Amino acid sequence: MKTGGIDGCKIGWLFISFDEGNERWEVLETKEQLEEKFLEIDRVFLDMPIGLEDEEYTRECDALMRKEVGGSYSSSVFSPPIRPALAAPSYVEANMISYEYTEKKLSLQSWNITPKIQMVDDLLTTHKG
Repeated sequence: MKTGGIDGCKIGWLFISFDEGNERWEVLETKEQLEEKFLEIDRVFLDMPIGLEDEEYTRECDALMRKEVGGSYSSSVFSPPIRPALAAPSYVEANMISYEYTEKKLSLQSWNITPKIQMVDDLLTTHKG
């Protein structure tokens, strides 16, 4: 079984794969490269929020994780943007959309990775199943 790990980085994505004892890593710079690798593997571990909500700011999985890690680490689990805010051209507009639906604004941390969140959301939506 070919397994891969994907994490966002400054120039794109870091991709690590394991297949029958063969380990490989590479940096992916485009959405097309990410999609190609995503389709090559049987199991993926992805360090990016998935399963976005359309109208709820706090996903149940995030709330449970905050409770589990507790204390000062709970702030490390941030809420990703709701799906309608992904296409906003600016942080201000994304906050307006988020507030309209949820009465909460986005964290700057969440906004800064919104392009990557959208890329992964598009990929998963396109290749369901």
